Amino acid sequence: MENLHFRYGGWATVRVIFGVFWILLGISNLVLIFSNPPTHANWIQICLAIILGVMFFTPIVGHNETSFVIGEGKLRIIWRTRIREIVIMDTDIEKIILRNKTIEIHRKGMKEVVLHFGEWLWKLEDKKKVYEFLIEYARQKNLLLEK
Repeated sequence: MENLHFRYGGWATVRVIFGVFWILLGISNLVLIFSNPPTHANWIQICLAIILGVMFFTPIVGHNETSFVIGEGKLRIIWRTRIREIVIMDTDIEKIILRNKTIEIHRKGMKEVVLHFGEWLWKLEDKKKVYEFLIEYARQKNLLLEK
């Protein structure tokens, strides 16, 4: 069974545009601050704008990819709306539930992992790839699967 990877070019472009906007806003405020006497509020505004711009270039505001990687008795999930990757041991999975807008992975004695599909964020063919991957994964690992 192959790992599943796909990228989102559109979201990467939006992130770059927002990041550049906020950084330019912070720099322009920095240039304009010298025409008036600076206050603490001005410095805070400049710093926050630049920090927000830099955040758009990091995975803090979401990944540009989704991937499911199988290896060494665990499933690694990088979900585009999550900050960190999710690592689930094969032996911990109780069942997988595929719903229209979410995927729920129930784990033994632990909190379930819920992955949400944003309506405008996902193409139908990408959603099908994820469902097909999880159906095949559940079949190979003899896991309970609900649709």
